[in-house]
Amino acid sequence: MKAIGALTLLILVLGLSIHAQDTATMPSPVIKTDADEIQFTVEFANFAPDGDYRLGFGSIKQGQPQEADRVKEAQLLLEKSGKVVEAKLVDFDQAYTKTWWEEVEQLKMQEFVLGTAPPEGQKLTLRVKVPRKVAESLEAVYIGVSRDYGGGLWYLEDAAKIESSLWQAGHVRP
Repeated sequence: MKAIGALTLLILVLGLSIHAQDTATMPSPVIKTDADEIQFTVEFANFAPDGDYRLGFGSIKQGQPQEADRVKEAQLLLEKSGKVVEAKLVDFDQAYTKTWWEEVEQLKMQEFVLGTAPPEGQKLTLRVKVPRKVAESLEAVYIGVSRDYGGGLWYLEDAAKIESSLWQAGHVRP
């Protein structure tokens, strides 16, 4: 009986580790500031071959609606190997965020929709430029990759919350 329990546990652990390999990933975003704008750059990788993905940038939806709408002033660019990738850019309310941030009900995102995942081993780079006056009006911004798990349920697979203290006045590099 113990052998069956141990075998079941082994199968469960192996199944979870195989599933985790199909989770898109991103490192911490790189932030560059100057007097007029804040730039965020992040690279995405490890897409599941059968996944539909969205790569995006946004702010919290609850609280101050005007704050969430201000992220529409950001310019987003998607690249693969230094070349621009043509992808549809949509506004999207990202739900199911509490597993990432307990205090966040939803994010208001601008996202590039990828119909299918890039081939294995390829990476995509998201570049976001935000006017400084917009960035300084936000408490934080969010960058992430979400995947369609069917039925219109988009879950974040990897994401980062970037606090405004990283680009507030006084932190401008020459």
